[in-house]
Amino acid sequence: MKAIKYLFVLSLFMLCMAHHTCAQSTHKNHNILVLSPSLQNQMDSLVNIGNSYYMLGQLRISIEYYNKALVLNPNCAKAFFNRGNSFFDLGETKPACDDWLKAALLGQEEAEDMIIKNCK
Repeated sequence: MKAIKYLFVLSLFMLCMAHHTCAQSTHKNHNILVLSPSLQNQMDSLVNIGNSYYMLGQLRISIEYYNKALVLNPNCAKAFFNRGNSFFDLGETKPACDDWLKAALLGQEEAEDMIIKNCK
């Protein structure tokens, strides 16, 4: 069973590799962090692996990968948004809302909807 999960995560990761999830922000209200292409690829890979674990229901592990991506780029709105989703699915509303707020401030429009819907 572990081998099947591993292959599933690996295949999802490979599918996601062509798509950059944390493109550099152009929002005028925050500092722009310019990453080398190598670091950008590493960060995107970490977010994509987190997404794969999220889809498998391995929410704590997905959070670990989003945390690693945020170490490389603390302005990655997608990592904040997705980590917020993981927290929310674990029933941890406060950290979810905190992450969605950070994502919204970084320009992630979906985060605003989640805040309105789920945060008081």
